[in-house]
Amino acid sequence: SVTYKSDGASNVRVGYSKNGTSGISVLTTTTLDDTNDAWETVELDVTPEDIYSFMLHFFTSGEVPESFEINDVSIVYRLKGAR
Repeated sequence: SVTYKSDGASNVRVGYSKNGTSGISVLTTTTLDDTNDAWETVELDVTPEDIYSFMLHFFTSGEVPESFEINDVSIVYRLKGAR
């Protein structure tokens, strides 16, 4: 999950790449919402197989308002059980 705030359209999308690759898989189909300058948490789900490492990417094709801030990034890691 990512906790952030923005007073205006953030124009920010979130993606990830895995195992040191340069390709980005997009996690948000739209930009992160305007939160009216209040902290908001968005849940992001990464469930592909065979991940040994990953990088989060915060990107935009527009301008990011000065008020956009990221406060916290939380990661829940679960081992897969044997089949």
